[in-house]
Amino acid sequence: MATQEHGGKASADPAFADAEPSAISAESRCSLGQNDSQTEPKSKIAPGHEKVWEGEEQASQFVRPAVYGFFAPGFSAWRKEYMVFMARVTFMVILLMWATLPAFWGALADAPKLTGKLTTWFVDRDNSRVGHALWDGISNSSGGGPSLGWVAVDPSMAGTNDDIAAAIVGESAWMAVVVEANATSRLAFARENGDRSYDPTSAVTVYYAQARHEVAVGSYLLPIAQSTLKSVMTGWATSAAQRYFAQISPGSTVNATALQMLSVAPQTISPAIDYRMVNLRPYTTPAALAVTLVGNIFLIIFAFFTVMAHNHARIAIAPRLDLWSYCGVRIAVPLIMYLPLSLSFTLISLAFHLPFGGKYSFGTGFIVAWAYTYLGMMALGLSLESMITILRANFVPFFLFPLIVFNVAPVLLPDELQNPLFMYGQGFPVPNLSQAMRTIFFNTQHDPGRNAGVLFGWILLSTATLVLFTILMHRREQRALVIHHH
Repeated sequence: MATQEHGGKASADPAFADAEPSAISAESRCSLGQNDSQTEPKSKIAPGHEKVWEGEEQASQFVRPAVYGFFAPGFSAWRKEYMVFMARVTFMVILLMWATLPAFWGALADAPKLTGKLTTWFVDRDNSRVGHALWDGISNSSGGGPSLGWVAVDPSMAGTNDDIAAAIVGESAWMAVVVEANATSRLAFARENGDRSYDPTSAVTVYYAQARHEVAVGSYLLPIAQSTLKSVMTGWATSAAQRYFAQISPGSTVNATALQMLSVAPQTISPAIDYRMVNLRPYTTPAALAVTLVGNIFLIIFAFFTVMAHNHARIAIAPRLDLWSYCGVRIAVPLIMYLPLSLSFTLISLAFHLPFGGKYSFGTGFIVAWAYTYLGMMALGLSLESMITILRANFVPFFLFPLIVFNVAPVLLPDELQNPLFMYGQGFPVPNLSQAMRTIFFNTQHDPGRNAGVLFGWILLSTATLVLFTILMHRREQRALVIHHH
């Protein structure tokens, strides 16, 4: 009779998408240490039947199903059902692979062919032999291999070296190669007068910002730029040395004074000219990769843990809550949980000395990083919370994996080194969270306000879909109950 009363109550209470009312009530009472006889009124149980029911329950606990070997004929029906289920799962996982992994592979595949999109300025303040020779060599240096997007910029338009540095930090270009004023005349003077203080690296200055994207800079920008500059400079220095020796040794005579000056300042012959690297935004802390890339995967997984735990915990309360209270619980509880979780995540970064003082003061930077981590957890966690409503716990991992892949793929390399298709990342949580963290740690030129706006947009979208899916599934359950009673 207790079972009958529970069934009647289920028809009055909301039956939610992720909780079957009758099963929920039984499981919730067990989890709270109760049984039907404790929960329902004694008057509903026929006198004298308490012991009979208790005896039947005790007897049922000792009934064991027949046991078979896996390949026994009597086990064939269960074996078939089991194998069909696992075959379906295998097929679904294969589909998931082909639907998601090409995005991850594709995010890396085109980079060597797209290095020409890495804009590199060439500013010739010398406007003489050195500057002209370097630009001619760079212009003809592609040779079919990876090359940068070299652009000659008028010195009057480029401004001072400080202006150029600000433009690189502001992401107007990836790198700037500046041939300093009077590079040719200073080399000639040092060579002719034996100037020991002459520094070949004073001829050219190279500006770049490593923290803009350390992978792109370390794997593509610097190797290509250094290889090109070394090749061009070595070629020019060799030809310049040949011309100078021919000049000081006409016919069979030798200018002993000139040779003596070369012995005093040999660097004026080799390397003659070189470049000086200026890293405007050094990637000083390799551990930051845990926050700007890999750590975002962990953040999604931690959010997934809370979603699964919350889904199970709601079993005990779902049948007793009205619809809007239930929706409120589904939204408010995760938001409260994400506060200590995001704080803990940020404290781990603090323990490994991540540079929270890159853009703000150290304390302010820590608070801002915590706030962005919290926004990121909300954006990602609420999307999972929404989808578990319609996918159920069994199938929500099939949403989790695409969520990880399609969020992480655009972060692997900058937009310039990826297919334009990956521009979608500008509207996804993880790329925006990664950009915000780079700004906090290394003072790169991103827009934290826009990043926060994207995260808030995802939070609002996930909240709206969570409520919508809950209402739709609730109505479906209510219709099913009405049909069942008729």
